[in-house]
Amino acid sequence: MKLSKVVTFLRLLFPYVLILIVVIIFGTQTYDKVLRLSTQETINTQRSILNNTQQVISMRLEEIKNMAIELSYDEQFRMKIIRQDSTGDSNYYNTIETWKTFKDRQKNNEFIFDYFIYFKDKNFIISPNQLSNRVELYYDKFLNYESMSYDDWYETFINQYHNGSYYPASKVTVDNKVHSIITYIHSLPLDYTKGYSAVLMVLIDEEEMKQYFNTYLASKGGWSIIVDENGNIITQVGGEKDSLSQIDIEDILSRNFKEIVYKGDKMLAVGMTSDYNGWRYINVISENVVMDEVNIIKDNTKILTFIIIAILILLSILFAYSNSKPVNKWINRLTVYNKENNNKVVNQYSILDNLINNVIESNTELKEMVEEHMPLVRNAIFLRLINGNFTDNNEFEQLLKGTGIKLKADYYCIGLVKIGGYVSDLSKEAIDELNYNRIIANKIIHDILKDKNYVFYLGDNRLAILFLGEKQDQNKMKTYIDQICNAIIIGLKQYNINVFLALGNVYNDIGSIYRSLEEANKVLDNVIYKSNNRIEWYEEVYRNQETNYYFPMDMENKLINVVKSGNIRETENIIDTLIEENINSPLDSVMTEKVFLYEICGTLYKIYEDVYFEINDKAKLNEILKNINKYSCIENICEYIKKEFMDITYKFGEQKQQKQNKLRDEIIQYIHENYSESSLGLAEIGDRFGLSEVYFSQLFKEQTGKNFSNYIEKLRMKKSKRITFKDNQTKKPLETKVRVMK
Repeated sequence: MKLSKVVTFLRLLFPYVLILIVVIIFGTQTYDKVLRLSTQETINTQRSILNNTQQVISMRLEEIKNMAIELSYDEQFRMKIIRQDSTGDSNYYNTIETWKTFKDRQKNNEFIFDYFIYFKDKNFIISPNQLSNRVELYYDKFLNYESMSYDDWYETFINQYHNGSYYPASKVTVDNKVHSIITYIHSLPLDYTKGYSAVLMVLIDEEEMKQYFNTYLASKGGWSIIVDENGNIITQVGGEKDSLSQIDIEDILSRNFKEIVYKGDKMLAVGMTSDYNGWRYINVISENVVMDEVNIIKDNTKILTFIIIAILILLSILFAYSNSKPVNKWINRLTVYNKENNNKVVNQYSILDNLINNVIESNTELKEMVEEHMPLVRNAIFLRLINGNFTDNNEFEQLLKGTGIKLKADYYCIGLVKIGGYVSDLSKEAIDELNYNRIIANKIIHDILKDKNYVFYLGDNRLAILFLGEKQDQNKMKTYIDQICNAIIIGLKQYNINVFLALGNVYNDIGSIYRSLEEANKVLDNVIYKSNNRIEWYEEVYRNQETNYYFPMDMENKLINVVKSGNIRETENIIDTLIEENINSPLDSVMTEKVFLYEICGTLYKIYEDVYFEINDKAKLNEILKNINKYSCIENICEYIKKEFMDITYKFGEQKQQKQNKLRDEIIQYIHENYSESSLGLAEIGDRFGLSEVYFSQLFKEQTGKNFSNYIEKLRMKKSKRITFKDNQTKKPLETKVRVMK
C-alpha cells in the first residue's frame, strides 16, 4: 500500500514537472531575448548621445559661421576692409576706426576663445583687445602656432582663400599662455574669391568642445574622435595618437556600429556623419561599459529565475502531496468496494475505470427518468409563463435550458381550444369519452403544428397553443394562425369532435404572453355563449366595445428616441400629429381622448424611468397626472403635456451639448499636447476617443467651424514660428526644436 501511495504521488507530480520544464524553456528564451534587446538599447542610447553631441557642436559652429557672414555684410565694416588707400594719416585713423567697430562685437558662443582679422592690403591685424601693424612681431609675441613659423602660418592662413575652413587642434600661444585651439578661417568679403581683402580667424577652445563628449568612456578605456571630410583629426578625447589608424571609419559609418578589437580588448565603435559639415563622429566604447547595464539585468534575472524555479519545485511537491492524500483515500474506499463486488483490481486506474463505468450507467438511468418526466416539466414551465409568474426573462431562459423548448421569436400569440358538447356533471362513460376526444385532439393538433408551435393542457377540457412567428408583420402572423385553426377544425370534424377556438392579441414580447391568455379566455366565454365552433379574435370581438385611439407602437418608440436625442423640432411635430389625430378628430369621444392622454403620460413615464434625473422629477410626473383631471379643457391638458415633453427634450439636448463640448475641449487639448507627433491624424484621434474617422471629422467641423487638416497645419506653423523667434533659442536643447519643426 505504501508503494501505491508513492506511485500516486509521482503520477500527480509528473504534470507539475512538465509544466516546470516548459516554464524553464520559455524563461530561457525570454532571457536571451531580453539580453539582446538590452544590448541593442544600450547601443541606441550611445548613438543618441553621439547624435546630440554632433547636433550641439554643429549648432555652435553654425553660429561662428554666421559671425563671418554678419561681418561680411555689415556695410560699414565692408567699406573699411575694401577701401584701397593704404598710406598717410587717413590709413592710420581709418585703422583705429575699424578696430573700434570690431572690438564692440561681443562673444555669445562659449566655443570662441578669441578671434582676429588680418587685413592683407593694409598689413595690420586686430582682435577685440589689440591692434597691430607689425604683424610678424605680433605673431611671435601674441599669436603663435607651436608647429608653424610665421611664413608657414601666412601661407596656410592668409595667402590661400578659405571658405569656412577648419585647422585641426594644435598648441597655440596666446598672450604668453599655451592653449589647445581649433581654428576657423574665412576670407572676407565672402563674395571676393580672388581679391579678398581680409581673413577672419576664430580660435575655438578645444576643451570647451570636449565637454560635450562622454568623458566616462575615456576613463573606461574608450575614446571619441572627430574627423573632417578629408580624414584630418579635428579633436580627440581619450585614446592614443594612432587610434584612428586602428579602425575603419567608412565600415563603421556604413553599419552605424561595429564590434572591433583594439589592443586586445573587445570594443564597440559607434559612428555617424554630420549633415552640417560632413564631419565624422566616432565613439569607441569598451565592451565593459556597453555590458554594464546588461550584466545588471543578467545577474538579476539569474537570481530571480533560480528563486522562481525553487518556489515552483516546492509548490509542485506540496500540491502533488496534498492532492495525493484525498486520492489515496478514495482509492482505498474504492478498493474495498471493488472487492465486495468481486471487481478485478489491477492498479489505481482500474479502480477509477470501474467507478466511471458505474457513474455512466447511473447517468443513463437518470437521463431516462428525466426524459420520462420532461412533459410534466415543460407543462409546469409553460403554465408559469402564461400566468405571468416570471419576474424577468433571464429567469425564464435559464429554466428553458435542457427542456428542448425554443421560444425565441418575433411575435407571440395564445390560442385556446375547448372541446364542446359536455356539461359540468358527467357520467363515467362521458368522462371516458371526453378523455378519449382530448387525446385525439391533442394528437391531431400536434400533427398539424409539426413542432413549430407548442400545445399544453390547462385542465377544464382546454388546450393552449403557443403560436410563434418570425420575420413577418402582425397581419401575416394572423393569417398564418387562421390557417392552422381552420386545419384543426377540419381535422377534428372527421372524428365528430366539436371545438371552440379563441385567440388573444399578437405581442412582440414573450413577457406579454399572459395578456394574450387573458384575452383568449375572455373571448372563449363569448364563443361558447354563442355556441359557434369557429375562430374568434379578441380584437374582433371587443373592437366596438372599447375606446380606440391612434398611438401605434412604432410612433411611441419614435417619440421616445426623438426626445432622448434632444430634437425639439421633431418632438413638437410628433406631439402635434398625435393631438391632431386623437383630440381634434370629430370621430373621437371624450373617453377616447382621455385614454389617449393617459397613454401618452405613460410614454412620458417610460422616458423618466429610462434615465436618472433628480428625485423631484418623478414627483413632478405625479403632478402631471393629477393635472389631467384638474383641467376642465382638453386643449389646456394637451398644451400642458406638450410643454412637459418639450422641457424634457430640452434637458436631453442640454446634456448632449455638454457632452459634446467636453469632448471637444478634450480633443483640442490632446491636439495641442501632441501636435508635433507625425502620427496625429483623424484615425489616431478617432481611436483614442472611440469615434469613427467620418464622425470625428464631422464633429470637429461642427464644433470648431474649421477643417481638421487645416486646423492642425495652422497650429504647427504657429508653434514653429514661436520657437524660431524666441529669445535665447540657441540655448535650448536641439532635439526640442527638431521635434517641433518635424
